[in-house]
Amino acid sequence: MKSTRPTKSDSDANEMTIDSDLSSLSSLRDEHRRVTHARIAAAAENLFKMNGFRATSVNDIVQAAGTTATTFYRYFKSKGELAWVIQDELRAAVESETTKLDNVETLSDIRDWLEGYVVMWRRAHMLCSAFWEATLADEQLRRTIMPGTMALIRQLRGLLSRIPESNHDGIAIRLSTLVLALDRVAYVADTADSESSRSAILDEFATIMFRSLMEH
Repeated sequence: MKSTRPTKSDSDANEMTIDSDLSSLSSLRDEHRRVTHARIAAAAENLFKMNGFRATSVNDIVQAAGTTATTFYRYFKSKGELAWVIQDELRAAVESETTKLDNVETLSDIRDWLEGYVVMWRRAHMLCSAFWEATLADEQLRRTIMPGTMALIRQLRGLLSRIPESNHDGIAIRLSTLVLALDRVAYVADTADSESSRSAILDEFATIMFRSLMEH
């Protein structure tokens, strides 16, 4: 009579099936976590853009994300952790413009560059405001402002190649300060009461930037 006892190969196959099922279940859980995390982050980012950082509550975020506060706190310790989402997008927007400084050589070049920067700022200004609000609540985030901006400037190999290497640190600090100040300059220029006032503001700032680059 033939034995019905499972063979070793049958046991191995069963174990492989169980392992495969467990692996698939783990992958599904990981994907669910990733999707939930991304959904909460996206909802927070949109609300920060519309209402600002301080005016947005965790309750606002979970309602927009279609989840619960309990779920929110599984992924984030506080609303403050989501400030880093703002920083990532804002950094990408600013970097897309600062990299163009690699091609500037004349005062006219810088003036044209400023026009492009103001266009970017107009799209991202609510994000800028939310970011500055967030830095008031998060010291660690606040401490990344200058180093992060200087890292962007140090990527400008073409620009820095035209400046003595011994002056690179000074130029990096100088340009970083000017780029950070541009948030307010763009605001003032964009809300000027006339086109002539707007042009005068940008003309003056272009001159300041040009002299800062040339005086090394």
